[in-house]
Amino acid sequence: MHRFAGGSPTLEEGNSTLASGEATRVRRDDSDATDYLIPPRDASVLSHHTRIGASQADLTGKNVSIHVHEINPLQDPRWGAFVEGHPRASVFHTIPWLDALRRTYGYKPIVYTASPPGAELQNGLVFCRVESWVTGQRLVSLPFSDHCEPLIDSAEETEAILCNLQAHRRSGDWKYVEIRPLDSSFCRSSAQEGFQPSKQYYFHTVDLRPQEDELFRQFHESSVQRRIRRAERAGLVYECGRSSALLNKFYELMLLTRRRHHIPPQPEKWFRNLVDCMGDALKIWVVSHENRADLLPEN
Repeated sequence: MHRFAGGSPTLEEGNSTLASGEATRVRRDDSDATDYLIPPRDASVLSHHTRIGASQADLTGKNVSIHVHEINPLQDPRWGAFVEGHPRASVFHTIPWLDALRRTYGYKPIVYTASPPGAELQNGLVFCRVESWVTGQRLVSLPFSDHCEPLIDSAEETEAILCNLQAHRRSGDWKYVEIRPLDSSFCRSSAQEGFQPSKQYYFHTVDLRPQEDELFRQFHESSVQRRIRRAERAGLVYECGRSSALLNKFYELMLLTRRRHHIPPQPEKWFRNLVDCMGDALKIWVVSHENRADLLPEN
């Protein structure tokens, strides 16, 4: 799968390493499932005769003392500062990514937090409201994002926010709620609130701390090192930037890949909005041969 590189050089370099097949691959068990749904897709749907606006305790059967607040991350200045300073935040939490989702698909971002209005933001779980006549209304954290870690450090605050989500779901606001965490400990808190593992994925990590020569020596001699040397002899060149011409080259490659995988492509507008929203934090990397970008043959 092509990745639209953005953010730090570490991410950009990591994409090419993932494509080489040398990334460490770790099998995740059910407790580490990436996506969590409430209710589970295969669960029978129960009829809840609950009035709209019922209290959180009425809907969940729990008396949670922590109040949960909703904020718009595109308008609340606290969200950008909070994400920038949080060690578990990723590009998917950032305002430019959320704004690109809004511009392209019309998704409305929303953050649930236990921090009251006017106070410094201490936690947050970001979603997009997805409304479709086909699939109904749902909350997803986040669409078109590989993962989106809940930025909550307190078990009590996690329980309060999950209870709040359960209350809204039971009142009929949404068909289901989907969360895509990386931290396996989240499953323990979410299971208590009715969330169930939905899908499992591999999470790839690449250690980019060693120097370039040391990284090269660690590659498989025949499947990776030999191909790198052959590419150097063939005169392959790479371009890096964010110009419209470079985006066109990338998108042509992405279309070829999607056709090969027999899946529909994202609209070109999505990538152009990412370029516009993320500015200099985003770079496109394309490798060409004789001024032509093309997919390498699979062998």
